[in-house]
Amino acid sequence: MMVAACGMSCSACPLMAAKKCKGCAPGNKAPAEMVEMKKCPVLSCAQMKKVAYCGTGCKGFTKCEKLIDHPYSKPFMKNIADRSS
Repeated sequence: MMVAACGMSCSACPLMAAKKCKGCAPGNKAPAEMVEMKKCPVLSCAQMKKVAYCGTGCKGFTKCEKLIDHPYSKPFMKNIADRSS
């Protein structure tokens, strides 16, 4: 099972199912060539911050405009934020 930097399992990702993504890697393990080729703002950000997964390594996860509505819904992110506070 491949898990992307956004934290989504590639096999469950709606973007991958819609053929808008061809798979990913944790941000701290993604080679520069992959980041450059994919042009994914989430992967680029995770690589820059040196975090494996946004949800476990980034304090701004629940408010991240790069993630809201692709792949996570606003209600889901609000639920996560409410549980964290």
